[in-house]
Amino acid sequence: MLEKEDMYKKYGVDESAPSALVFYAFLLVGSYSGGDLEVLEEAYAKGKRLEESAAADIKADFINHTIYYYFAHAQFDKALEALEQANEIVRGFELSA
Repeated sequence: MLEKEDMYKKYGVDESAPSALVFYAFLLVGSYSGGDLEVLEEAYAKGKRLEESAAADIKADFINHTIYYYFAHAQFDKALEALEQANEIVRGFELSA
């Protein structure tokens, strides 16, 4: 089995790619489900860094997935805030359509 450091080197993510934030969103889910809090923390930190420059739909998806991070830290109020923030982004799509 690959050590985490080797895994990240082998499957390094091009953080300039538009889909990089999607990778970290799914990594939040996988690491939460697998109980790997170290990877969860890293996915959250890297995703938050990329979030601001992401397209709105990808940003909304990442924000929804941060709920796993907040659940892991029993920050349920922040989970609800994240859900509302993502919903606001989606409502913006609906208004512009």
